[in-house]
Amino acid sequence: MIYKIYIKCCFFVAILLSGLPVRAETMVMLPGFLSQGMDWRFNQVTPALQSLGWTDGGNFYFQAGSIRNAVQLARRPRDVFYTVNLPTKAPVPYQAQILEQYLQAIHRIRQEPMVLVGHSAGGVVARYWLVASNSLPVHTLITIASPHLGTPMAELTEVLAETPLLSMMENIGITDFSNARGLYANLREERPDTFLYWLNHQPHPALRYVSVVRSSQNPEAFDFVVPESSQDMNHVYSLQGRTERLNSGDSHFLSMNDGYLIGHILATAPANRR
Repeated sequence: MIYKIYIKCCFFVAILLSGLPVRAETMVMLPGFLSQGMDWRFNQVTPALQSLGWTDGGNFYFQAGSIRNAVQLARRPRDVFYTVNLPTKAPVPYQAQILEQYLQAIHRIRQEPMVLVGHSAGGVVARYWLVASNSLPVHTLITIASPHLGTPMAELTEVLAETPLLSMMENIGITDFSNARGLYANLREERPDTFLYWLNHQPHPALRYVSVVRSSQNPEAFDFVVPESSQDMNHVYSLQGRTERLNSGDSHFLSMNDGYLIGHILATAPANRR
């Protein structure tokens, strides 16, 4: 509770000290593997943002080949966040193609630079989109527990694919891992013949990069999915020295604290972004 009050105070003090007018913000939040846009709500990230003055713009998804969003805002809020559904078991480039369509739709509504926030693999999808497409203005990328240098879990899945265990899992209806082989190939630990090696050596656009890193050594909160060093974009070849890092004591999964952290990051943006 004290932590939440502290973050709220920092948020409002930063706004007061920054001087008016304060620029409006449009934020788009991407899910990680086996998650969807609504998980940002289920895990209490969005209520934390709303307590800081953000407006929930709804969840974008595809239905019958069309982009849908059940929320229709009656007015234009200053700060609004949107979540998006992605085919989170698909390879990173395919997810980025879907993201492109969502971002085009959101930009038509807001007509201003955006903030992208990605959890876990969603952070890699957002960064790939910035490198491969970058067709719309973005001023900040925030990634939370994202495997920028890969994850041993991807290697483990490739090992499982060579054993009868994966077939046994498929036979009882557990197909998440076999259906995600393309994604896991993308998230293999970085070395010269990997997707992440290629991505990490590409020129990245000039914008604000922030890594939220799960750094707890407590067994109850330790991130067993993505190594701590892999979550820090300062270790990405093309982003060395260009990334801010915030440590988080949470586990790999989203929590309300992430909402307060995101609000704090954006409230303390560089002066030229206010």
